[in-house]
Amino acid sequence: MIHSVFRLPAAHFVWQLPYGRNSDRTDWMLVLSESRGTCGTTHALLAALAEQAFLPVELMLASYMMSEENTPGVGPVLQAHGLSEIPEAHCYLRYGETRVDMTFPAHKAASGVLTSTNTSSALSISESTKSVSIEVCLRNGDKVSD
Repeated sequence: MIHSVFRLPAAHFVWQLPYGRNSDRTDWMLVLSESRGTCGTTHALLAALAEQAFLPVELMLASYMMSEENTPGVGPVLQAHGLSEIPEAHCYLRYGETRVDMTFPAHKAASGVLTSTNTSSALSISESTKSVSIEVCLRNGDKVSD
């Protein structure tokens, strides 16, 4: 079960923002003033929110091999360079054993959050044949650059 922090108005607001790089990728507070964010900045902001509420939410970073199979649309770009996959990184949140990805509102799940069990978004990387190769927990105070 996803904790109610992911259903709070602040979390929903961040989840609805468009994907886009912030002017300073190390300042996750810019997600609010610039009304956009990446997987790193939006999840760092939400992890800080959870920390303020004393909730056990972890900011995670995973490394995986990105391909057309797990990232639809990237195939033609890879093929143009003679590649079938490239290393990529992705940030998300973890609550207990559940991965929560609130990066792309276009991939919204009916429950209002994205998790590894109810979406085929980037989190499916952990279930693909080319599984997550590295997964680390970042401290909330760490600088995140993606």
